[in-house]
Amino acid sequence: MNSKTFMSNLEHLVKQYPAYVTETMEEIHPYIKPPWWSLTNTTTHIANIPKDKAKEEHENFLKDNSTPKILYIYTDGSGIENHIGAAAYSPTISAVAHDHLGKADNTNVYAAELMAIHLGVKMAGKSPEQYDKCYIYVDNQSSIQAIDKPKQQSGQYIIRNYKTKGRVSNSGLNGCQVTWTLLEMRKQMKKRKKQPWKS
Repeated sequence: MNSKTFMSNLEHLVKQYPAYVTETMEEIHPYIKPPWWSLTNTTTHIANIPKDKAKEEHENFLKDNSTPKILYIYTDGSGIENHIGAAAYSPTISAVAHDHLGKADNTNVYAAELMAIHLGVKMAGKSPEQYDKCYIYVDNQSSIQAIDKPKQQSGQYIIRNYKTKGRVSNSGLNGCQVTWTLLEMRKQMKKRKKQPWKS
């Protein structure tokens, strides 16, 4: 009995439309971490509250935790004029980090959100040792879930880099919490009167 091999839907698309296949196409792996892996010195938190209450809770948290020992960092990924970029900003230490990921036809805003978190963790790792706690605020829930439990999704190369190089190295910090909030990055940058991608 002869067995017949059938072409998958993806293989069919590649064969029929070779012009859409590029060398820079992202490779998605079944797994990028072993089952026992967990974030090092970093926790994640997504509050189970309505969006209209998230901003209020965030502002109340800042009022209740106005100690000079806490480092606050806001992150954002966005597209501007067909270009995708990521940025992290800390009003605590007046620091900005940014990265240009490329044009919109080669990457996406989701990948930029992941990169922005990576920039935020790196910023925390290089912060002065007077800070013993760090909160990184992100306005995209799916990117927080991705760094906590990576799956088969776009942006794996960023998550893998975070897994291997994104540890908080500041010996003074007890850890970082990556937390969901709403559009606070843009609000903080407006106070500074700067665009997120510019230092």
